[in-house]
Amino acid sequence: MQVIVDNWRQTPPVTRSIFLVTLALSLGVTLEVFTPLKLYFNWKLIWNKGEYWRLISCLFFKGGLTPHTIFDFYICFRYMYSLETSAFRGKPADFITFVFLGCSFFLIAAFTLGLQNMSGAISAMMLYFWARKNPNIEMSFLDIFHFRSCFLPYFLFLMIMLSGYDTMLDLLGMVAGHTYYFCEEVVPRIPQTRSLRLLKAPAWLTAICQFFRLHQFAAADGQAAAGGGGGGGGFFGGGGFWGEDDPRAEELEQ
Repeated sequence: MQVIVDNWRQTPPVTRSIFLVTLALSLGVTLEVFTPLKLYFNWKLIWNKGEYWRLISCLFFKGGLTPHTIFDFYICFRYMYSLETSAFRGKPADFITFVFLGCSFFLIAAFTLGLQNMSGAISAMMLYFWARKNPNIEMSFLDIFHFRSCFLPYFLFLMIMLSGYDTMLDLLGMVAGHTYYFCEEVVPRIPQTRSLRLLKAPAWLTAICQFFRLHQFAAADGQAAAGGGGGGGGFFGGGGFWGEDDPRAEELEQ
């Protein structure tokens, strides 16, 4: 039990909060507290009947607790955890901005394209941005296909397409992840736009994160890892999907 508590404490705050919301929605449907019909995106019900919770539930409801849902849980939160503890380490306001901008884009897409559940797009966005930040990790599938991690989103997209499933959510997630990566990682490196951050977290959000001491999690997590003599902790720590996190990834990228 103590191991579970320690791992939970090592899970970063934003990932922890989103995980709780997602788990609560899935448990609510599994236990028949409410039905999925109360959770999907429906603009008429949101606007005319004030069912504003649908703006949140359509983004984070992944379905009842089935093997497929648990796998989607792992994909989403494994890479969300990895991003918050590496690329966004000590920058909770930037990570919240990343999630908020992605969710805003998905809601607009749901309104214009008539989509109802956008949780798969968030998983795809997390995976795509992680792959761009860690492009040189060696991965394999069934020990047959070997490729670098930068190709993982495209590989999964192809597998989903060949399986006959709808790829719209995955495509939207990749577009959102690529847009953020381009604005935050590519634009500041161009000589004409050096140091320009188009999607920088607002000062008021940074102040709120500092008030609640969310920035201090990175230092505490680093001390815990140093004291434990091991790698990443938390429920979603450890090796990456089909590969291990490479501490040299960002160095190799540069």
